[in-house]
Amino acid sequence: PESAEYKLLIKQIEIAEQKIKDKESLITYQKNAITQANKIILFVSLFAVLAVGAAGLIFFFFKQKKRHASLLKEKNKNILKINTKMQSSIRYASLIQSSFLQDKNKLKELFSDSFIFNLPKDILSGDFYWFAHKNNHKIIVVADCTGHGVPGAMLTVLGHNVLEDSINVQGE
Repeated sequence: PESAEYKLLIKQIEIAEQKIKDKESLITYQKNAITQANKIILFVSLFAVLAVGAAGLIFFFFKQKKRHASLLKEKNKNILKINTKMQSSIRYASLIQSSFLQDKNKLKELFSDSFIFNLPKDILSGDFYWFAHKNNHKIIVVADCTGHGVPGAMLTVLGHNVLEDSINVQGE
């Protein structure tokens, strides 16, 4: 134990043990670095997968929106076409209905201080007026048939025809 060789061996053992400790520290440091790198790789991979998934969902939703917008545009086009036809029919029915209403000037001849104010809620209405002069009797009718639009207009035509038939044809 007191010899120089023994002390040299002890010194070499201590140096070797220190090198082993240094190597173990280096290995531990490298293991920690590898663990950190693996965590970073895992998080980056998860982020990339989620980003690709989100991009896929956005693309899918964009395609769906585009398809629905196209369908909606087609349906709106059909609705506009139907609405145009229906409005045209209603305007024509309004012309027919107004042709049944008598001339306002003839009412002035019958009743000098008279006027007519006819303002339908819609294009067609269930309101109408009718007047006649029969057997020295002046007759005026203001009627409000149930309904608006086409049903009300149909009732006005029916009411007008009943009055014409009853008073002018049958003389009642």
